[in-house]
Amino acid sequence: MKIIGEIGLLFCFLIIITFKGCTGDLCSRDLMESVKLPNGDYTIKTYLRNCGATTDFEIAADLCDKNDKCKNIYSGYHESVSFVYWIDNDNVFINQKTLNIHKDKYNGYDYDDAFRLWRNIGYYKEMYLISRDNNEYKLDELEADYIDEIATSVFTFNKSNSFNDYDFTFKIVDLEKKSTDEYLLKIDDNKMYLINGDKMSKLNRTDYEYLKKIMVTNNLYNFN
Repeated sequence: MKIIGEIGLLFCFLIIITFKGCTGDLCSRDLMESVKLPNGDYTIKTYLRNCGATTDFEIAADLCDKNDKCKNIYSGYHESVSFVYWIDNDNVFINQKTLNIHKDKYNGYDYDDAFRLWRNIGYYKEMYLISRDNNEYKLDELEADYIDEIATSVFTFNKSNSFNDYDFTFKIVDLEKKSTDEYLLKIDDNKMYLINGDKMSKLNRTDYEYLKKIMVTNNLYNFN
């Protein structure tokens, strides 16, 4: 009876351990970015979570204070790219969303179509930003890979209006088709517009934030 009792206790212990292991978080969690707010008060840390072959990747973002006390404010399923950009002291742009760090939390399992990270550029296209004084900046593959050249809200404009005062030429070279398309890029009131002939379209928020980060990082444009 004593042996049976000990076997029973061992069996129960194994069940508890197994159950605990099954219910614990077995996903890997690899740090991708650590982006500090310029005033130093907070840091956004993003992690790539991988829970195995039956699931897709997920990006998790934690907001951490000066004492490294952190809380999760972003979880994006079907995402494997981290993009963090501080808009101001209270708002941060993470992949698809602009979040107020004091009150917002995003937990999404599908892309919001309005903010999707498009990958329609591919390896056969090159992108360039050309300033009005003809200084040329070539976007590298990583930068170009997440910009959607097809903007939203296309409408006709009068060439004589203020939008004719453009800031950059946005050049897209299709190496496969051996063709080049050029758009005028206008920055106005925290918005960006592509101008093609007499057609103008406003860039979506994702493209705006990507291009803004590229311009700020490379000292191409002063947004102040």
